[in-house]
Amino acid sequence: MAKKFGGVLLFGLAAGAAAAGVYHYLQNREKELADIDDFDDLDNMEEEEKTERSYVNLENVKTFATETLDKAKEVAKDAYEKVSQKVQEVMADKKEDGEDPVEVVKDAKDDDDSDSGEDFFNDSDDANS
Repeated sequence: MAKKFGGVLLFGLAAGAAAAGVYHYLQNREKELADIDDFDDLDNMEEEEKTERSYVNLENVKTFATETLDKAKEVAKDAYEKVSQKVQEVMADKKEDGEDPVEVVKDAKDDDDSDSGEDFFNDSDDANS
């Protein structure tokens, strides 16, 4: 008796799964058909968008670019003036101290060149001592 009940239960489960699968297929088929109809609407929308297309006015772009360039020139000019004023102040301070600013720069460059790191990697002097 248990075998017959198990067989009936298994058949019922299989039939239910098959019915659910058919139901799901039919529901999705209707949605797919509805989606196919929606594509026609998209084609119409694309045609409408093509007729409503607007272009960028190049005169506005040129005006904006010119204004931006003018502002950039003003900022660069201000920066140049500040830097040149600071350089003149430093040179005046060095002249007051009795130093030649050009020689100070050359000496600083020579100091930087002598400390290039070559001595750091040269182990022959350290090995001999």
